[in-house]
Amino acid sequence: MLNTDTEATYPPRLLDQEAVERQAAGTVRGPMKMSRDGVECPTAIEAEEGNQFDCRVWQDSTTKTVYVKVIDAQGRLSMSTTP
Repeated sequence: MLNTDTEATYPPRLLDQEAVERQAAGTVRGPMKMSRDGVECPTAIEAEEGNQFDCRVWQDSTTKTVYVKVIDAQGRLSMSTTP
């Protein structure tokens, strides 16, 4: 019997880890300092509307949390330093 379930044949779309970390860095440090150094985000996050996760960004000697929400299936994100 042939499986016609399209969910099973295509892997989930994942967010680009490097792009997420650069965007999180920019949220804390500003658009001119988007280095991924000192940024920690979860891996293999699905680009599914409503998914939420946190990243940590080190700046000087402090750590800031960036709250991330996936806005749509194209992987657009909302990021904020306040929950």
